[in-house]
Amino acid sequence: MTTKLVGLREFRGNIIKITKAAKRKNQMIVVTSRNLPMFSVSPLLAWDDEGIYKEEFVRDTLMALQQAKKGRMYTSAELRKELGL
Repeated sequence: MTTKLVGLREFRGNIIKITKAAKRKNQMIVVTSRNLPMFSVSPLLAWDDEGIYKEEFVRDTLMALQQAKKGRMYTSAELRKELGL
């Protein structure tokens, strides 16, 4: 998987185009604001060739659920504020 840096303004303006290209090219997109990384977006590669969930996908999903139960998450309003939307 390759990595591509994209500015926040460009990402907001071209989100569909950028995410489709990332999926097609198997790229991780690192979104920056003032040249500082804010977050990353990468294709969801959840299944193997036989249609079975990959172990790392299950592990990451369970970890995310545990973090949510502990209150370690952002509301949509917090995300909009952070992203300037």
